[in-house]
Amino acid sequence: MPDSWLANKESGYNKVTPIEASVSFRMALACRAHRNLAVASLAPFGLYVGQELILAQLWSEEGVTQSCLAGRVGIDLSTMTKALQRMERYGLIERRSDTEDIRATRVFLTEQGRALQPQITAMWHELEERTLAGFTGDERAFLAKLLQRVEQNLT
Repeated sequence: MPDSWLANKESGYNKVTPIEASVSFRMALACRAHRNLAVASLAPFGLYVGQELILAQLWSEEGVTQSCLAGRVGIDLSTMTKALQRMERYGLIERRSDTEDIRATRVFLTEQGRALQPQITAMWHELEERTLAGFTGDERAFLAKLLQRVEQNLT
């Protein structure tokens, strides 16, 4: 971090420091680079960024409602609906009306969606390794905790 960020010890940041020197700027660049790599990694599977997160939730538990799934991956319900429509068109998932609550729709994997699990899991592992190359196990754990706190601050 530039010395100018440390000049104001009370707040921890100097308000006149350029945006480019901020943690948020660095995070935005890292997020963009990660997303670009994820886009390229998911393309061979015909997936868009975010769909692998939906699949991962369904690999853990099928039959959840669309609204529950949206909450788990951190997107609004209308975005989830559009993603699920696309995934349904590609034969990855199917949606069924809830037998007890006619307002709810539950989401299930198809065989095609289940079959992607080993490949997407391996792809995600490679993305994780590239993202955190050179980090020790302790550094990875610490970064995960810091990012969780950032997420909590922003939601």
